[in-house]
Amino acid sequence: MKASIIVPVYNASATLSKTLDSIAAQTETDFEAILVDDCSSDSSPEICKARTDADPRFRYIRNPRNAGPAATRNAGILCARGEYLLFVDSDDLVDPVFVERLTSVPGADIVWCNFRYLYLPGGATTPTDHSFSGPISEKDFIACYAANTCGCGSMWNKAYSREFIARNGLLIDCARVYGEDWDFNFRAALCSPQVTAISDVLYSYVQAPAKSVSRRYHPEDFDAYCSSHRRIIEALDARSIAYPEDALDARLVYNVVSLLHKLAHSPLPPDRKKDEYRRIRQNSLFRNALARKSAANAGLTPRQRLTAALLRLGMHNAAWMTLKI
Repeated sequence: MKASIIVPVYNASATLSKTLDSIAAQTETDFEAILVDDCSSDSSPEICKARTDADPRFRYIRNPRNAGPAATRNAGILCARGEYLLFVDSDDLVDPVFVERLTSVPGADIVWCNFRYLYLPGGATTPTDHSFSGPISEKDFIACYAANTCGCGSMWNKAYSREFIARNGLLIDCARVYGEDWDFNFRAALCSPQVTAISDVLYSYVQAPAKSVSRRYHPEDFDAYCSSHRRIIEALDARSIAYPEDALDARLVYNVVSLLHKLAHSPLPPDRKKDEYRRIRQNSLFRNALARKSAANAGLTPRQRLTAALLRLGMHNAAWMTLKI
């Protein structure tokens, strides 16, 4: 079997049918689609079962208890039979040649494509361009994480050799609430994979008002960002890979300012928000990155640049007001 497409499902009844339709329409037909239900309480199980009854390429499994997205993907990995593993979120869409193109590179451990942002309800799209084509060296692939190259940390715009995953014992870290896909990919990058990038735009990453867990604030996220920042530097230094410090600091500033916006709009009690805000802005790693003015401006929207500037100047109340807008 050429490919196993793993679809984690949790209360996705509003979007799931369209996602499964896009998978069913693949030009490469030698695949299985594993629908892993994380104990949904809506009609997602019925949608999955109807699909498996109608199309034998689709398999349905259900977690014994609600376990989260990492464990749900792992369940799919562990029962997959395909030569390649691909991942599709239950509210996104894939192009008809998604499987065909990502599984057509002989000898590759990881194949990486471009994707598009699909904005709903209007339907406008913005394609990405990772600027690579063909084989990527280990050093260049690791350096992508320092530069935060578009899509390097996502699982849904890649195909993974199942043999490579098994040989290196790679599974998703269930302890992570957010960024588990980035962590998985970074650990994969440290296993000396044969990586090939293709320029095709094959995946539609849907941006909708109620998009999943990535729009919520989790206190653990800040610690995960700081940990990933340190791990990138350690990996680059261990391999004598030169990297621009501005780019690394800019990545951290962008992630943390975005996280602070989530905090400002979260349902946490005011006192808890105040404590979290103080904890984050007083962190030495973040403060050092913020002090590098070029890093504090790179990749930020005008409002985010204003927030970063006010934080850098110690005007914390004013910065908080910009986050609440």
